[in-house]
Amino acid sequence: MNHASPPALPFAFKFLVMAILPFATVAATAQAPASPDLPEPPFDAIIALPSVEIRSGAGRAYYEVGTLAEGDKVRVQAELFGWYKIQPPGDVYCFVERKDVNVRGDGSRGIIETDNTAINAAHANNDPSDSYRNLIQLNAGDTVEIIDTIKNAYKIIPPADAFVYLPPQSLRPATRADIPEPMNSSPPAPAP
Repeated sequence: MNHASPPALPFAFKFLVMAILPFATVAATAQAPASPDLPEPPFDAIIALPSVEIRSGAGRAYYEVGTLAEGDKVRVQAELFGWYKIQPPGDVYCFVERKDVNVRGDGSRGIIETDNTAINAAHANNDPSDSYRNLIQLNAGDTVEIIDTIKNAYKIIPPADAFVYLPPQSLRPATRADIPEPMNSSPPAPAP
């Protein structure tokens, strides 16, 4: 039985495919369009799923740093590849190497001693060796709030410019009913 081999593709077609392929890859990884039912960032939002993993970066390949529950409130700062960039909530922390920090007072405050010191997102398992994702770099003189000492690192409150990410379609925009009204700071007028 004689099998004929498939016809060879013309060189020009192969060249065209090789020239277009890099552009197709870039287009496929470009930032996803914003969800049509969400406002432009920044905006307040409510977690819309029973449980949502918070990630150290914009994608499922980044490690988990915590979770949020349905009804929790967040402030979305930006949207990246369909993921929502938020400031870390109260139970999400960072790590900084102990060698880069000069501890002060009762041990709850530290001063960064070297420029470009890496501040890494704390992995959900709280082990500094698994916490490699750099969220921000601090410089000599910057201060950090120390929560704990684990191995060769200090567990710290995330700095103001550190951000973490929520997956696509995990939240909805906040309504007036979701955001409590500010309390009236003036006392009520006395009755006549």
